[in-house]
Amino acid sequence: MTGRVEQLQQENADLRRRIESLEATHQARGEFLATLSHELRTPLNAIIGFSEVMAKAMLGPLGTPAYQGYAQDIHASGEHLLSIINDLLDLAQIDAGRQPLELQPIHLHETVARVLRMLPGRPETQGLSLTIRVPEDLPPVMADDRAIRQILLNLLANALKFTPKGREVRILADLTPSGEHILIRVQDTGMGMASEDLARLTLPFEQARPTTRSPQDGLGLGLAIVRALVEGHGASLILESQPDQGTTISFHLAVSAAA
Repeated sequence: MTGRVEQLQQENADLRRRIESLEATHQARGEFLATLSHELRTPLNAIIGFSEVMAKAMLGPLGTPAYQGYAQDIHASGEHLLSIINDLLDLAQIDAGRQPLELQPIHLHETVARVLRMLPGRPETQGLSLTIRVPEDLPPVMADDRAIRQILLNLLANALKFTPKGREVRILADLTPSGEHILIRVQDTGMGMASEDLARLTLPFEQARPTTRSPQDGLGLGLAIVRALVEGHGASLILESQPDQGTTISFHLAVSAAA
């Protein structure tokens, strides 16, 4: 009996050491990504700034007309790379628990209005219809406003990217029957996907269309960040989709007790 107890104690000690080793590796990875992201952002901001000055000929003409096109390409590529680095930094900070949420009562219709102003392009210029149904009389929710803006911005950007011209993207918010939560949904009417593909979609570095990836698709971090931020609010990210029927991504937020 004593031998069995000692064996179990040794196994527990080994397990604790392995857990500590994994935690140290996890922390080191997060710190490395955060440091790398910070180091890369400084020169990138300079590249973006100077290429914008050149592309707009702010200090005078460039000479050969082709140079202006090259400067615009440098600027666009720099901004795309910076967005990827920002995603890596966000994921590293969330992963390391360094992005604490500041929960306070917020009104979703105000947050959505700010998100729409932050979209990189207007949906109508892309041949898309954007429907917003977020009533002003909804009670406030307890949430981190910056995190909710990032969640909605990522979800809307994805929905617009994967919706063909002439179709619709929707953002909807409704009070649940219990009155304790608000259900937020972002729906697209794009290509959709099979149910077996949904589980991997919120994993880092996964893509909705891995076989047709373009250089501007990014690293597939957007939904991983969204999932982490949603879970930070004590909620779950729900994905529903069917091929050629579009995708709906939804989550609940608790109504503020002060409402």
